[in-house]
Amino acid sequence: NQAYMTLITKYKKWEHEKEYRVLMPVESECDRIKTYKPGQLRGVIFGLHVAPEDVSVLKCWSQRGRHKNVFFKKAQLSENGFALEFVDV
Repeated sequence: NQAYMTLITKYKKWEHEKEYRVLMPVESECDRIKTYKPGQLRGVIFGLHVAPEDVSVLKCWSQRGRHKNVFFKKAQLSENGFALEFVDV
């Protein structure tokens, strides 16, 4: 599926970041998503148009999964031009 490949494919010049991309449906109850072992998750970066309720669900899931020191950031448009900045949420 071309849409799926577009979402999971990383730009070659960003390979040094060593990130993983995970696509999953957002559930209304944070108990339903348990795919990481405690301590495996280090951070979550939300896209530009993420809904606030989706941020809440993922934060809840992270806490219930016993993940410590997880950072949460959200993309926003830069005021200095055509770029993205990442701010804490």
